[in-house]
Amino acid sequence: MKPVRFLTFLTVLLLAAPILADQKDYLFEQGNAAYKAGQYDKAIKAYEDILSMGYESADLYYNLGNAYYKLGNYPKAILNYERALRLRPRDEDIQFNLKLARLSVVDKIPELPELFYIRYFRQFRDLFSVHSLTLLVLIFYFLLAGALIGWMLARSYRLKRLFRAASVLFVILALFFSFTLVS
Repeated sequence: MKPVRFLTFLTVLLLAAPILADQKDYLFEQGNAAYKAGQYDKAIKAYEDILSMGYESADLYYNLGNAYYKLGNYPKAILNYERALRLRPRDEDIQFNLKLARLSVVDKIPELPELFYIRYFRQFRDLFSVHSLTLLVLIFYFLLAGALIGWMLARSYRLKRLFRAASVLFVILALFFSFTLVS
């Protein structure tokens, strides 16, 4: 009886997935149409509905930032531009709109200068997209697994030391890139 319930649940879930995807596309098109018509509140509602469904993309955050900017809600525009920039760090349109929104803020709070190592870390992080950082973390974890297997199978002391050093290096690199993903 349990396998039948599981298969029924799985079938319903698989049949519902295209409907949810179509709804996301429909809402995105509705948001774009409302934005073009100057109905920025409706556009924001459509984009926020997509986000509440669990979907996110650089284009979605960019459009949401544009809608908030048009309404004069600069803090939310900046927030969404920064989210879009996090997903697509080299996009010039997002960078330009973010700078423009920051210039529009009336109450400017002077920022403290960043420490040099934080600045270098951010510059390094911005070289990669989220997808490439994820791929790097996976590569280092697989290399770590290979080095640990090599360490367990190595017979000579010299090879064991080499694999142990490689394991430590891969752990450090994997943790560094994992931390880069989170920050």
